[in-house]
Amino acid sequence: MSRVRAFLKKGFTSLDTTVISKELNARLSNSRVVNIYGVKNRPEALLLKLRLSDGHTSLLYVEPSVRINITNYQLPTLAGGRVAIFRRFLRTAKIASIRQYGFERLIVIDMVKGGEEMHLIIELIPRGIVSVVDSERRILICSRDIKVRDREIRPGLTYTFPPLFTDPRSLSNDVLVERVKRADSVARGLIKVLGIPPEVVNEVLSAEERSRSTKEMSDSDVLKSILKVMDFISSIIENPVPTLVTYNSLPISFHPFKPRRLWGVEGFKYTLFNSFNEVVDEYFKAMLAREVGAEIFKVYSTATHKLERTLSEVKDVILNVKKEMEALRGSLKVLEENFHVIEGILTCIQESIKSEGWSAVSRCRGVRSFNPSKGTVSIVVNGEEVELDVLRPLVIQYGMLRKRLSNLERKLRRAEEVRKNLERRLGESTIKGESVKQVKPLLRRVNWYSRYRWLITSNGFLAIGGRNAQQNEKLVRRFLEDSDIFMHADVHGASAFIIKCRGSTPPEKDLREVAVLAA
Repeated sequence: MSRVRAFLKKGFTSLDTTVISKELNARLSNSRVVNIYGVKNRPEALLLKLRLSDGHTSLLYVEPSVRINITNYQLPTLAGGRVAIFRRFLRTAKIASIRQYGFERLIVIDMVKGGEEMHLIIELIPRGIVSVVDSERRILICSRDIKVRDREIRPGLTYTFPPLFTDPRSLSNDVLVERVKRADSVARGLIKVLGIPPEVVNEVLSAEERSRSTKEMSDSDVLKSILKVMDFISSIIENPVPTLVTYNSLPISFHPFKPRRLWGVEGFKYTLFNSFNEVVDEYFKAMLAREVGAEIFKVYSTATHKLERTLSEVKDVILNVKKEMEALRGSLKVLEENFHVIEGILTCIQESIKSEGWSAVSRCRGVRSFNPSKGTVSIVVNGEEVELDVLRPLVIQYGMLRKRLSNLERKLRRAEEVRKNLERRLGESTIKGESVKQVKPLLRRVNWYSRYRWLITSNGFLAIGGRNAQQNEKLVRRFLEDSDIFMHADVHGASAFIIKCRGSTPPEKDLREVAVLAA
């Protein structure tokens, strides 16, 4: 079995751009921009709400360096920053056409607003931006100002396209061969010199063909390889096969063709879609859900690590408190069993210091060491060491030790309560973290009829009803077709319902289901 490494696809190729621009132009030409939104956690992404020529609305998602497509999923939106300026320029603008620029990952949306031409330019290349320019390519607004070696982009300047490949479809056979032979292999020539996507080269040419040295090939052999790739591109543009590739149920890539090299490889599965836009939307929906899930898990993971660290610190406190309590209990026991003996030793020490100084302390019974700066003396009684304060009576020192032990006992009880609480919270956090690993957040799918009352009947007929008199009127005016069934109860405030029949006749059961809502 062949082994294939699976990589997550993160954006469009130039062929993807060709196919999506063709689809979007067919679907969105003559639509009008109703509003523009930013997208949460996507600083340069824009969501354009469009009113289509048939009265429906669509959401066009635009994110530089990543993708452009009509989305059926409700994304968390925001307004602010440059979004408001994009809105000022684009709202109410009419889309004249959507086109690819050359054979690049660049899309130009031609618009008209108030009789003036403008263009929305989306760069799907790495570190790309989105710009609105006027008819003379003067930049009105851009998603981000940039200044690099070959161009500067900011409002007021003339827009300059990034460095481009020459469209290979416009080159003669002789020029194609000459350019590919500049590289040391056919694959490098196609990819690095002509700008053909690597996934296309890998799909069309065998490993042997890709690795052949151009210096050892005749011009006719080089041309043969080039034309195989160019013919494949032309065929996909004319008849795309939108494909989602999953590996062990995880979406990993999308293509306008079905990759042959993965056929029959264990773990890989194909799902075909009706349009390239649809497969793009489904793929990035899954990617977004995965990212959101990872972010939520990261939050739980961080919280778990904090709890674990705090719990470790509390356990250290408990251990140290127990050690100190054990030492205190030992000292108190010695004092209680030998109080009069120790009191006599303390008296000897105090008198020796008073009469002869600290050097005479060693003559007293049981003295092991002393510290004049701290005013303490360590003595040994019955094999146990006790530290005495030469300035305080023994009964006072005994009381202080008892008080210290009592304080430590309270501290230990509080620390144990904190430990139990932390262990409980840590257990709950771990369970939540495991749940987040398993459950992917869902995005809400939005259909054009979502704003109305609607129902899918038992036999699959779509019924749409107005929420108020205004929506009732709009439904009838915009969406009622000759083959549809209209239902409206003779009751003030009742919803008008349209059953979209599409040439079929709904059974009596379906009519009753809609009638209940219309009443």
